[in-house]
Amino acid sequence: MAIHKFIVCAPPYLNGSAGVIVLHELCDALVRLGYETYILLMQYSNGSWNFNYSDDDKFFNKKLKKNRLDSDEMELVINSILDNGICIYPEVVQGNPLSAKNVVRYFLYHEGKITGKSSNQGESDFIVAYSSVFVKNYHMELFKPVVDDAMHDAGAAASKDRSLNLTYFGKGVNYANCFLIDNSVELAKDWPQTKEQLATLLRSTRYLFCWDNHSSIAVDAIHCGAIPVLIQKNQFIDENELDRSPPYLWLVINDGVGSIEHPPDYEQKRDAYLKMIAERKNEWLENVNSFALASVHHFD
Repeated sequence: MAIHKFIVCAPPYLNGSAGVIVLHELCDALVRLGYETYILLMQYSNGSWNFNYSDDDKFFNKKLKKNRLDSDEMELVINSILDNGICIYPEVVQGNPLSAKNVVRYFLYHEGKITGKSSNQGESDFIVAYSSVFVKNYHMELFKPVVDDAMHDAGAAASKDRSLNLTYFGKGVNYANCFLIDNSVELAKDWPQTKEQLATLLRSTRYLFCWDNHSSIAVDAIHCGAIPVLIQKNQFIDENELDRSPPYLWLVINDGVGSIEHPPDYEQKRDAYLKMIAERKNEWLENVNSFALASVHHFD
């Protein structure tokens, strides 16, 4: 009998984490496609991940679908899927802590760059790459633009007519000696707390100085008409990453004085990028269906 049940291992839903959002949206897509799919919540403690099932809405996005379990059937159903279905781990999980029979390992970032540890993938694991630059020898790529519908520039002033500048640190603190850019306001990972509030802020922003080269906040900024400006290149491991990146500008600092490289074709590149993102969003459900069929075939 073909596999038709999945477990997605994911931290509680977090607006500020693109990887977490993608995992929850993967569960949503699998449910919409007719697969019985549950989320096991992950929490990191004392050097290892703990997993548990919860039905508490505070851990999830209410807009996204997930199958629900009654407390009296939870253990039986979860164990059955671990024995006969497919368990999806993000790359931050090492090994196979749930002893699942069939493991999908979803590389949402470079291996070991968040935890400092290898994922220790098994020989039979089905390897999925969010981007082809994150892992070698993968079975398929599954990309999902993490862009909320609130992110748009309708009614906003042109970027050149805006006066607010923001600085975002994110994962950049692991790659550079980050500092707040002069005459800018720090944009923290947990502020603003909602996508709608963040969109309102970005529609008033001219430059988003971004120390993190792999943050969805830059994509949000582009949609809202703000211009993301990168500062360091240490985070790029593969030179192909630059070719696949959003249309960034660069802040060049010489003798303590910064200047922004602003190519004349930036707006054309932005338009092309926004068109590509819209297309990939529309393809998401179809691509998840291809992933489901490919992973089932792999283990069958």
